[in-house]
Amino acid sequence: MLINAHAHVFNLQTVLSHQAVKIIGQRVRDRGLPEFVVEAVERLLDELVARPENLDENELLARFVVRIASTNSFKSFVAANLDALPVEIRLLGDGPKKLGTAALRNVLDKLSTALGTTAAGRSSVFDIYETLRIALEADIVTVADHLLGHMGPEDGLVALMMDITAEQEPKRDRANFRAQIRGTSDAAVQRPGRIFPFIAVNSKRADHFDLMRNALEKLGFVGVKLYPSLGYQVDTEPMKQVFDYCVQNDVPIVMHCTRGGFYASQQTQSFGDPAIWEPILKARPTLRICFAHCGGEEGLESAPGTVKPKTWTAEIVKLMELYPNACMDVAYHTGMMSGGVVETNYLATIQALATNPKYQNRILFGTDAWILRLTMADDSFWQYFVAKLPAPVFQQMAGEAPRRFLGLPMADGTGIRPNMQRFVDFIASHRDAVGAEPTPWLRAAAGGTFAVLPSIPGWNLKNHAHFYTYSYALRVMTPADTHLGFPKSADLPLRRLTYWIGGPGSLGFDTRCEGNALKLAAFCKAAGAVYEGEYDDDSAVEQFANVFENGDTTLAKLAATVDAVFRFASEDI
Repeated sequence: MLINAHAHVFNLQTVLSHQAVKIIGQRVRDRGLPEFVVEAVERLLDELVARPENLDENELLARFVVRIASTNSFKSFVAANLDALPVEIRLLGDGPKKLGTAALRNVLDKLSTALGTTAAGRSSVFDIYETLRIALEADIVTVADHLLGHMGPEDGLVALMMDITAEQEPKRDRANFRAQIRGTSDAAVQRPGRIFPFIAVNSKRADHFDLMRNALEKLGFVGVKLYPSLGYQVDTEPMKQVFDYCVQNDVPIVMHCTRGGFYASQQTQSFGDPAIWEPILKARPTLRICFAHCGGEEGLESAPGTVKPKTWTAEIVKLMELYPNACMDVAYHTGMMSGGVVETNYLATIQALATNPKYQNRILFGTDAWILRLTMADDSFWQYFVAKLPAPVFQQMAGEAPRRFLGLPMADGTGIRPNMQRFVDFIASHRDAVGAEPTPWLRAAAGGTFAVLPSIPGWNLKNHAHFYTYSYALRVMTPADTHLGFPKSADLPLRRLTYWIGGPGSLGFDTRCEGNALKLAAFCKAAGAVYEGEYDDDSAVEQFANVFENGDTTLAKLAATVDAVFRFASEDI
């Protein structure tokens, strides 16, 4: 069993706020993309904050290209480089056109190529789009499946949550964070033994400690994720309470530890300095902690087999010498992939650390996906390390090291740690309805039998938006289709509902679509749902009517739209 010890499966819908859009925009800017790309991303995401939508791949692609083309900075870019740009980009500069998916992808490819010699960073416009495409999936299980798809059937990943919040948090942002907790917990049940959830703790959230305890004790979470550069210090009394809990309950921590990544301001970038942790660990020497990103890959690139002095990496190594449960991971290390002496130095240093008896089994492999997609695909990162490291070293970094850090049982089934036993007990409490075959280690640890009910992405009876969409659809199904039951109704195309008779252009079709949109909105409101963002009766009905007009749309897609437009009482926990 191999484990990606640093990954993310939350979707953007569960973190989107105006604060988050600002931070995400800065991350794109830091990747060296021109301002019109940053503007396009921020506009697109701000619109989704105001009026959430479930965008399929074609809709997202069109929306992204149109937002790029409509910025003044893009028009200036086209005017300044008119002779050097391909015709597709020059025409786009005249104003957004209604183009097909293939043509839109071609435009992005051409634009990425055109910017390749001028952009300061390593990300392309297409990388940004692909990141958005994965991150804007309607549910967390689907995001996880993007990463699990290229891994072995028994391999797993550490699912690190993110909490981008502000002191004055709107009710909707609070609901989104709780949706992220529920969705991550559900993903662990749907892919049993392969997803190990870590709850994000942000001390700016007043009830962070209670949320953490509930996740770890009742929802199958196995660890804690810290991201101080989002705007909070770790050497405070509230955070010390978190650390004491983790020691008492044998809970591991992953902490973002690089000056890059997401950050609230230039000042907060330094909040991840590992030197801050020396007194924290001195008071809690048994605390399990992984300093993510090794403090920054630059600390590993200066000389073969040697950590560069006076770097965050050097600080982490000093902590690892003193505290046997301190670790670090290689997530999102890509600078060395350009080759040459930097690559030689980096690989020699990683091998030296991973094979040194002092640090053996404390250098973990992780990718930082899906966030890694800003630069490259997860499987490409994985294959780079497989190709460049000796097989025993990679096996140790992706096998034995994360197994020990997480507290998984040894091959003979012994040695499971308390945090992982709680995880096993949680999955076992759902043994009558897991989404896939449990991994062998989990089946052995839990004992007994499991009933596998394969999940359908974006279609879950426990989701009230999906339940009420299905309940309404029963009213307009044919008698034969009402017998399909909930699971099989997910793929039911709307053209098979009774209002579709005659289809577009037939007498009264538009009226029937609008009528169903009105009734669906009223049905959800009667069930206690309230509008998300800036939606009201008129805009909600318009959104639903547009969906009802497309006969190829499935019931699950309609439900995802309902989920975007409405917030149900069950989400306000």
